[in-house]
Amino acid sequence: MNIQVADTSEQSSRTLLRSDRCDDAALDAVERHILPLRTTRGLLLSGLQFAYRTRVEVLGGRFAIATSQASSRQFAVGSNALVPEHVRFDVLLLPTVATGGDGRGRLVLERPQSGCRCYGDRRPLAHDAAQCVFAAPAEPWTLALLASQFALSPAELGSRLFVENAAARDIINAQRLMHALILLLTTDLPIERVAALSGWAKLTTFKRAFRTRFLSTVNQLERPRYTSRLMLRHGGQDVDTAASWAFARALGSGVDR
Repeated sequence: MNIQVADTSEQSSRTLLRSDRCDDAALDAVERHILPLRTTRGLLLSGLQFAYRTRVEVLGGRFAIATSQASSRQFAVGSNALVPEHVRFDVLLLPTVATGGDGRGRLVLERPQSGCRCYGDRRPLAHDAAQCVFAAPAEPWTLALLASQFALSPAELGSRLFVENAAARDIINAQRLMHALILLLTTDLPIERVAALSGWAKLTTFKRAFRTRFLSTVNQLERPRYTSRLMLRHGGQDVDTAASWAFARALGSGVDR
């Protein structure tokens, strides 16, 4: 499935986002989580693979996108691309050198609300497994625990994922990294806290996995900075963060007020 380009009108966007099995009521039940991208020196994020379909919006600078199913393509400011769920893709965001403008864009995750299935009834098991991990990345996921979510034995789940050219460990690591990336782009939580909330026990392991997956380091991200802060609670302790607690809870990070 190739990336699709949409114009910016509301009607066009709705048409693009609707699947063949998704009616207007289901479309309206989709939660949209916005992840801002901004760079003054260039940013490459390789190996993105969200558990939900993702709309990439180009707001400024130069923006190129490539997927595992399509070659690299540059997108003009004001356009957007729709990447289906579980499709691996890369983004390259560059500032406009001639005008001195920053490279700016957004990743918009289209997440169906509980009970809404906009993607059709026949989906690879790997997609459902990815959503399980993404919803609760800090759980001590193993092949056995993941299999229990689908009333399967570990051997059965492993076999079915193998047929789909997937593996439980790869799914777990990928979705923990996607969750961590979201927190890094939307909060000013310390990196140590981001790693812990995303299921990484050791910061060094998280940083190494992050660089291997995305071909960029955590320090290369231009993270948000806030002057007003909210106090969130995690594990009974106050956590100083600028994140919206509702957004963090929606991502299944285990953060609560």
